[in-house]
Amino acid sequence: MTETRPSSPSPVLSPKDAARLLGISSRTLARLVKRREIAFVRVGGSLRFKPDDLRAFVDQNRTSRHE
Repeated sequence: MTETRPSSPSPVLSPKDAARLLGISSRTLARLVKRREIAFVRVGGSLRFKPDDLRAFVDQNRTSRHE
């Protein structure tokens, strides 16, 4: 019988790293957080971002070439 191990949680990114990944300023990221337009996690008193949530944000805000 094979034992399954629980998968390790995906890494979370700091606001600085998340902003860099999205190609936006930290200030713009802070505005998105304040308006609740982007998903985030609070770890202690710090904001963290899951890479999958950042990808989802990009996908949701993508426009076609014809718009």
